[in-house]
Amino acid sequence: MTKPNASVELNAITKSYGSTTIIGDTSITINDGEFVSLLGPSGCGKSTILKMIAGLASPSTGTVSAGNEEIKGPGPDRGMVFQDHALLP
Repeated sequence: MTKPNASVELNAITKSYGSTTIIGDTSITINDGEFVSLLGPSGCGKSTILKMIAGLASPSTGTVSAGNEEIKGPGPDRGMVFQDHALLP
């Protein structure tokens, strides 16, 4: 259920590649004005969650929404800066 002041909401998302589950059942609500950091060891799914919020990846189950609209792909209202240089050598 989307909260009226939720800016970003991950509702019961999972992400699997084949038989390997990368992200287990996860729900996160980020309200307007909140500052959130994702912390964890390498390979735990932090970048995958950010890619889902940006619309660059889809959850295996569950929904990701921004501004009460489900994210189904990239949009002009979201952006992502990658860790690795992608444009310059």
